Amino acid sequence: MNPIAALLALAVAAGPAQARDVDTLMPIIFDLLKKNDALGEAFAPKMEEIERLTSVMKQTRRQSQAGDPDASAQFAVLCKQAQSVALESLSLMQAGRSLLMTVVDLKEEMRRLGTADSKKWAAKLDGMNLPDRIEGGRQGIEQTKTGLKEMTAACTKLSQAAGGSRTVTKDKYNKIANGQAEAAVVELMGSPGEEAVRSGDLVVYAWGSLGQSVTVTFINGVVVAKAKMGL
Repeated sequence: MNPIAALLALAVAAGPAQARDVDTLMPIIFDLLKKNDALGEAFAPKMEEIERLTSVMKQTRRQSQAGDPDASAQFAVLCKQAQSVALESLSLMQAGRSLLMTVVDLKEEMRRLGTADSKKWAAKLDGMNLPDRIEGGRQGIEQTKTGLKEMTAACTKLSQAAGGSRTVTKDKYNKIANGQAEAAVVELMGSPGEEAVRSGDLVVYAWGSLGQSVTVTFINGVVVAKAKMGL
């Protein structure tokens, strides 16, 4: 079982997995689905903001090419904003996909119980097309990563031209792992991150500057997903 399921099961004193019954598993599954819905609600406005920023960036770039002296500086600000929102969106997608994968694991655990009640609930979950949603999430993540390449290159170029310092590094990013406590990540990064998204006990923090950024998603103060840009 992945770290998200383990995290949400901490309050369940049901012993080993094989001892869990429908009454134990379904509340965990409902909680996971509720959290996934919350991620979806947080994701929609992020995509709208990306579309808005992209439109303004295109206009600003045209103004810069036409010789507007203020347009380049404005483009750099917009670039940083768009990069930050895109990273937040990527973290939300990764966390949502992990949640659905955990639901599938728990559904199969429940099916193996072999009771009429467990089979009934497993069949209902089958009707939610979870594998298709998980695959759609994977495709969305890959498309988002691909779509960010040009933005990353532009932001990195602007950051280097401005002499920006790297407040985050690939080495630090690689040391962040699912299951780590928030305090451990803050110590690793050297400072608290900037809160980007909060929904109940789920929060996304961001570190970095123009061109080099890291976002980490926490549930109940424990890492469940991470994303990087420009590293």
